[in-house]
Parts: sequence; structure tokens; C-alpha cells
Amino acid sequence: LELTELSRAYYVFKANGYDVEIASPQGGLPPVNIDEDLIEADFAFINDPEAQRLLGSTARLADVDASQFQAVYVVGGKGVMFDLAEAGPAQRIIAAVYDRGGVIGAVCHGPVALLATRLADGRPLLEGRKVTGFANEEEEFIIPDARKVFPFLLEDGLRRAAGHYSEGPIYLDHTITDGRLVT
Repeated sequence: LELTELSRAYYVFKANGYDVEIASPQGGLPPVNIDEDLIEADFAFINDPEAQRLLGSTARLADVDASQFQAVYVVGGKGVMFDLAEAGPAQRIIAAVYDRGGVIGAVCHGPVALLATRLADGRPLLEGRKVTGFANEEEEFIIPDARKVFPFLLEDGLRRAAGHYSEGPIYLDHTITDGRLVT
């Protein structure tokens, strides 16, 4: 996961009165990439004992009781392209929260977890939806042979699965809200 995609959201959620829990595929401390351009929120997270306790002892996705949550936020990072692309515990949690009226958010590569998510009625979560995520141009700028490194590029997957993929300016904030889905 990308530290900045967790740390900055963490403090927005906390500042707005939400309890935050962190889960990962294996539980425990997940692999974390620390970017070079850290801001105050990132340093605060690194030095916050509670945040570090949560990150260091994440729940295993398979053990998460989705009924305890009103929202799911999927952090990006290149690892999610391998860890969360196929149907599994993350998709079960996302579907259960969404089906109960909850909000689903995903940033950067995080929307990969939405691709295999099917709702209780069997429909794909992304069917007919407006979404965004890490674009092919961004991926290939950083990793010229990205198509060989990843099983697929996120933009390609989102274009196939969603009703409309929206690409923003390269490496600039771009948020799409479609009902209770925020990417």
C-alpha cells in the first residue's frame, strides 16, 4: 500500500468522527511504500502510536465482519493489483457494506478491488457506474513495461467493467462520485 493514500485519508476520517480499522489480505503489518513527497499528515501518521498500532496489527480480510462497517476505503499501491484483483474476502466485504447502504471509496490502484465485486443480486458493483483510477498513461510513465509487470492495467479493467471511465490530468487529483461509490 502507499503510505500517503492511507495516512491522509486516515486523518480526514478521524477528524470527521469516524472510527477507523485497517485490514489487509494476510493481517499484521502489510508491505508499505513510503513516498518521497511526504506532508505533515504522513509524518503525523508515522509518529502516531495509535495509527502505527492499527497498521502494525491489521485484521486479516477473511476475518472481517462486514456488518460492523458503514464504509470501506480501498487504499492503492501496486500490490493491490495482485492482492485484490480477484474475487475474495475484500469483495465480500465491499458487497456486504454496499448492499446495506454503505459507502465504498477507492483511490489510485484501489479500484481494482471493485472489478470482481458482485452485489447480493448478482450484478457487478461497477455495472453502469462512473469511475476513475490509476490511468494507463500514469502507469506506463513510471513503468514503461507495465503491461508485462501487471496482469492487466487498471484503466483497461475499469473501462471493461464500468459504464464510464473518467481519466483526469496525469498525476493530479481527480475524483468521481457515483451515488455511494467514490473513486
